[in-house]
Amino acid sequence: MKGIHVLLAAVIASELVGCKSSEWGAPVPPASSQEDIDAIVKQFSEAMLIDEYYNDPSTEARNRFVAARLTVTNLRYIQFVKTLTTNKQLLDSATEILTMGLGVAGTVVGATDAKSVLAAVSASVSGAKISIDKNFYYEKTIPALVAAMNASRKEILVTIMKGTVSDLEVYPFEKAVADLHEYYFAGTLLGAIQSIQTDAGVKEAKHSVEIAKLAPVTVGNRDLIMKLTDAIGRLQAADLSKARKALSSLDATKANLTDLGAIANGLQDEIEKALSSGDKVGSGLRKIKTAFEKAGIQL
Repeated sequence: MKGIHVLLAAVIASELVGCKSSEWGAPVPPASSQEDIDAIVKQFSEAMLIDEYYNDPSTEARNRFVAARLTVTNLRYIQFVKTLTTNKQLLDSATEILTMGLGVAGTVVGATDAKSVLAAVSASVSGAKISIDKNFYYEKTIPALVAAMNASRKEILVTIMKGTVSDLEVYPFEKAVADLHEYYFAGTLLGAIQSIQTDAGVKEAKHSVEIAKLAPVTVGNRDLIMKLTDAIGRLQAADLSKARKALSSLDATKANLTDLGAIANGLQDEIEKALSSGDKVGSGLRKIKTAFEKAGIQL
């Protein structure tokens, strides 16, 4: 009896796991992705082989290889994305039905040991579902990962497409193979996560530089900036020699300027340079202050 009850549970499970949905937010296609893949593989079975290229190296052989590999990779990627977007729903539904079915089976078999077996199977299935839910299938995460995969694949596809209109000397077969491997990896969850991490790293580095520029502008630095700017704004024709002396000490290439407006702009540029010097903002501003003082410009 115990064997029969275990078999009953196994049959229920296998029937549910074996269920396939023909719907994933679209009508049933005229042919399955696997059928398309089988046809492509049959058509390009030789062209897809690396050895075949080296039997007769040419631009045409390279492009046949790239076209075949790209097509199969794209079809399998579609299969993969369809699985990602439907598996959680199917898993939830199948698991719930399986659990209910096991519960019903447990009430009719009668024997205590059989009930224990069925309860154990039910607990195992429910536990597996909970584990998957917690560790992977987050509904809001999958679209973001698929979007990252699509973006990365398009970026690499541009390189491949440009390569196929180039001669072998410009786009060697070996580079095409490497790009195809990269294209495949971009369509994996690990590739998507790495892409997201890379984008985040670039953004973090960019903002870190901006923060580094802003952080050193302390209250004291801000007051000094205001004093220097006000002093530049008060410059008159009589202050020409003083202003030129201050600017030439900061930038020797502008020592011959004679227009007060140009000199004032040059002094303001020096303040901007100091503000963009990261953690050296304070020392840059003090250098300008010293130049003003030596030239006799009142702050």
